[in-house]
Amino acid sequence: MGITFIDEWLVAEGANSERWYVVHTQFPRFVLEMGDNEDVGYESGQAELFDECLDAALLAKLARQAGEVFADYDKKLGVD
Repeated sequence: MGITFIDEWLVAEGANSERWYVVHTQFPRFVLEMGDNEDVGYESGQAELFDECLDAALLAKLARQAGEVFADYDKKLGVD
């Protein structure tokens, strides 16, 4: 059957770690680890891409959006 509606972006915290992730649920699907660097703000870490996508411009755009999603989440919830 499947889910009829799913958010495009999910923010998650590791259950056994203090690591944060942003998940893109639409094509191209990926998980991007996020970190907080005192000098530059938020930055991405490791990534796992689940769909083959050779469009580097699209991936760069989505990585920037992932950072914006995480920053907005942090701002709304006051996550440290």
